[in-house]
Amino acid sequence: MAAPRSVRQDLPSAGGQGLSREDRDLPVIDVHSHVAVPAAQELASRTRTLRDEPMDFFVSAATRARPHKPLRALVDPELRLEQMAAWGVDIQVISPSPSHFCYWATPEIGARIAELVNDGMVDFAASVPDRFVPFGTLPLQDPAVAADELDRALARGIRGFEIGTDVAGMPLSRAGLDDLFAKLAASDVLVLVHPNGYPEAAVLSHYYLVNIVGNPLATTVAAYYLILDGVLERLPNLRLCFVHGGGYAGSYPGRLAHAFRARDDVRAGGSKADPATTLARCLFDTVVHDPLQLEFLVRRFGASRLLLGSDYPFDMGQADPVAFVADARLSSKERNAILGANAADVLGSLPAANASPARVP
Repeated sequence: MAAPRSVRQDLPSAGGQGLSREDRDLPVIDVHSHVAVPAAQELASRTRTLRDEPMDFFVSAATRARPHKPLRALVDPELRLEQMAAWGVDIQVISPSPSHFCYWATPEIGARIAELVNDGMVDFAASVPDRFVPFGTLPLQDPAVAADELDRALARGIRGFEIGTDVAGMPLSRAGLDDLFAKLAASDVLVLVHPNGYPEAAVLSHYYLVNIVGNPLATTVAAYYLILDGVLERLPNLRLCFVHGGGYAGSYPGRLAHAFRARDDVRAGGSKADPATTLARCLFDTVVHDPLQLEFLVRRFGASRLLLGSDYPFDMGQADPVAFVADARLSSKERNAILGANAADVLGSLPAANASPARVP
């Protein structure tokens, strides 16, 4: 489906020229995009308070005053396909909007929201099954129920999961999730770790810093707890992708590694491995907005650890994500890995119609 680049009106084009056919050995796969499930939103709205969501609560009057209207692209597959065509994306992993995590809810409501979300994601993907790969959510506030929902969702057709960076303020590594993480590792699925603001972020209330600073900070804290509490060391097969380039974790690993060597309190969690080595086994997406940052991540961790992301359709997403990678100072092999080969390896089987890339005139 042909579409002009202007179809995505909330994000400007990066102005890149994209990829030639010779560069596209595999389908281009976007692993970071979002879909909303209206039935889940309606159920959550019955009990949600403003204080439950840091992204809504820790904002200034100026941010609250901005006009807010639902993004049609969160629920409209045709609009999404138009944008994918404009960017040159063949396959898109669709994950729930982070507002669907709802870890503040009671276990009963949380379980029902997760069911609605996961069924909605499968149904959305089924509307165009050769282009969308559905990821689901888990009600982390009740680990046992989350384990049951994991089984149900996989049987229903969910291919991976997106989880938050904390469980209502509790670090992932300290929320009683060890058995669930082991189950996720055994299931061999990709898990996207996605923030939704930073807990207790009053100092970040102005200038949308709850997102600009708070989101990458929340991702960094989540990654460091998972490393220092030994979760990633105990579960080397747990496939985690920290979005937004891993937050600050991917940008500043040297300080953590130094502290681990220099201070016994940093080693008190029982982890024995060098944290920088453990971090380097993780995956990161490309939603970093600066080609120098993307190039740094490739040099620091290797192109094999990077997955293409857009954060579509939110305004903090990556403008023209394919051109962003194509225009970076990377080799053809590195570009191919980031744009699709890595994701194809992690996801396993791809939608049949996209075993080879769609051709762009």
